[in-house]
Amino acid sequence: MDNKKSPKIVVLKVDLMESDAFLNLSGAAVKVLLFFLKKRQIEKSGKKGHERVIIKNNGIIEFTYREAKNKYKISYPRFSRAIDNLIKNGFLEITKRGTIGRKEANFYFLSERWRKFGTNDFKFIERKKIKHKMGFCEPKK
Repeated sequence: MDNKKSPKIVVLKVDLMESDAFLNLSGAAVKVLLFFLKKRQIEKSGKKGHERVIIKNNGIIEFTYREAKNKYKISYPRFSRAIDNLIKNGFLEITKRGTIGRKEANFYFLSERWRKFGTNDFKFIERKKIKHKMGFCEPKK
């Protein structure tokens, strides 16, 4: 679901491109990061010359597995590994987990943790895996 307020360009800052966190990303993760950056809704605040850039939709950015597959030709497993890679390297966090059964999407937050990647201050986060029960379950007693 592309938002009409999505930018026509994606700006990639040099400090991000030259960071160890970025250089450690897989090729698929780089692509997925660029698509996340495209989904940002940027707003400037503050006085001219002292403006701050704010991501208005940070924490509620939606990027579904179906969109990755149909629009960008990224398979489900490859997209999943890219998301894991982006989380581990500090670029992304999941703010709300969707559910497969209800067809709800995950919501994501573009993080700045990558700035501390490779230092003692880096906060390592790994996505919690959800194990889906397959087949028949034992009846509740």
